[in-house]
Amino acid sequence: HHQQQHHHHHQPPLQSAVDTRDGAPPSVASTQTSPPYQCVITDARYGAKPDNTTINTAAIQRAIDTCHAASPAWSRVVVPEGAFKTGSLELRSNMELHLEAGAGLYGSTNPSDYPIVEGLPFGKMWRALISGYNLTNVKVTGSNTAVPAEDDRASIIDGVGWWWNCLLYESHGSLTSNIPNPDAAPYCKIFNPHNRTVAQVAGMTGRAPLRPKLVEMFNCTSVTIADFTAQNAACWTIHPTYSRDVVVQRMTVRGPRE
Repeated sequence: HHQQQHHHHHQPPLQSAVDTRDGAPPSVASTQTSPPYQCVITDARYGAKPDNTTINTAAIQRAIDTCHAASPAWSRVVVPEGAFKTGSLELRSNMELHLEAGAGLYGSTNPSDYPIVEGLPFGKMWRALISGYNLTNVKVTGSNTAVPAEDDRASIIDGVGWWWNCLLYESHGSLTSNIPNPDAAPYCKIFNPHNRTVAQVAGMTGRAPLRPKLVEMFNCTSVTIADFTAQNAACWTIHPTYSRDVVVQRMTVRGPRE
């Protein structure tokens, strides 16, 4: 398994990184002092492809769900080096989603890759690229060694927000874009040549849903977000909501360029 060639010496001291994929999963009674049960998304059982073209949503979600089922007490889903395109992912309790050095998750620009979630306090919205609901003990971590992270070995979660932000929305009776800088107009002609609105893309009338946030934890306890680059969000970037015991540290956060 080529995945086993990846070393973890660069990873922050948040959790031991021993690969236990080929061993028996730890018992539910085990504590987090034990190595986590680990799943690498490129393993043949999941099949994620780092070509920045294949939509890997199903493969990565399968790794998340399989890892959690095998070890509900503590599991770790690893994104190895490479560019993985994906839609919205939903994490589980007692889980760490970890990006190795040079690993990137890049958001799909197909709205159907993001379920529209109802009933949350902001009304209808596309579910975040990395999401968690009603979870306990959840981590999203990378392998960045400096802030800001400037090198090509950064761990990146990128919302590919230009596509979304160039969509139009109705404001005070007129249509406007989420990128008001006129210098952005040539780019928006590429990303939204037919001047589509957010509501049209969602296939609905009335108030348009909120575009997908980058990382959102809703009603969660014990959340860690650390050591990666969060950039180009389609909406808000790091969004813990109704959550407690939240630690956000050593992050490089970049908004879409205007």
